[in-house]
Amino acid sequence: MFRLALACVFATVFMYADDKEEQKDSDDVAPVLFEETQETAQTFADRPAILEPTSAAPPELVKHYKRPWLATSLSALCPGLGHAYLNDYRTAGTLAGAYGLELGMLNLGSKDTEQLTRNFIALQTTQFYGIYAAYRDVRANNQNVGFRYPMPTDSFQQLLFAPFDWTVIRKPEVWGGVLGCLSLAVTVSALTHTEEAPATNAICSDFPVIDPFMAFAIGLGEESFFRGYLQSAFSESLTPVGGMITSSILFAAAHIANAELLPEEERMQYYKVSLPVIGSIGAYCSWLTYKNRSLRESVAVHSWYDFVLLAISSAATKAAITKKKEIAFSFTF
Repeated sequence: MFRLALACVFATVFMYADDKEEQKDSDDVAPVLFEETQETAQTFADRPAILEPTSAAPPELVKHYKRPWLATSLSALCPGLGHAYLNDYRTAGTLAGAYGLELGMLNLGSKDTEQLTRNFIALQTTQFYGIYAAYRDVRANNQNVGFRYPMPTDSFQQLLFAPFDWTVIRKPEVWGGVLGCLSLAVTVSALTHTEEAPATNAICSDFPVIDPFMAFAIGLGEESFFRGYLQSAFSESLTPVGGMITSSILFAAAHIANAELLPEEERMQYYKVSLPVIGSIGAYCSWLTYKNRSLRESVAVHSWYDFVLLAISSAATKAAITKKKEIAFSFTF
């Protein structure tokens, strides 16, 4: 559970950043642009996907002030706990119920590796989205006091349908981004391919085929955590550019564990080639989030990119099983 551990660590690290923000002078932030108090996830679906910074009034002057580091830490521990801390029991019950159901399904499907993979992805998506949602909602609860930069506030419904939303996918940076990311993967794979490389995707030799449609869950969860939460939090600790760079590096680092699924002789190639490509794609998604002030565009690019690669991987693996050599696949991105 490498990524779950990563979530817990970084939810706690921002305790320092939160305490530091409490001491900022009013000259360091923008005027009041957003004035709402307690909000639920349903409320966010009806307003623009951006949370603007407000005044730097002392936190103790904000009615029902809640600590962001505590809300995110609780959500990292178990989705829903952060919203219970915010007294948003409806969202808390929804997240906790979904997480509990997925844990139960994970145990029931423990003998079926493909089902186990699907359940784990669903579990991770709930975990990641829960951390982002807690950070988003605690800032709204605090009227965004003490924060310098805006963050995305997309709801679960908006992110779920983003890859199919014509207003999103028609943007050149979205459909062009998907094509660009795929072109980068193909080019790098072709330039680094050797005759000794296996004809089919090496990851699939030790790992079950992932249903291509799970790409939409992966995109939603990872973008919520890395771009929605980490990028926003690091932007406050550093700068928006620092937030984009740091979250992209961590995005690549989170994929280091994938090397364990490769033969030992191929792992160094993965570290030298695949991780930089993954980091570059993460940086592009970070830029999309910053430019559009929303996660929908990055979720669409991430989801469709993964969908295409997983679809090709699935076809290549099935071809290998049936001894057909018409399809070869060596991407590990």
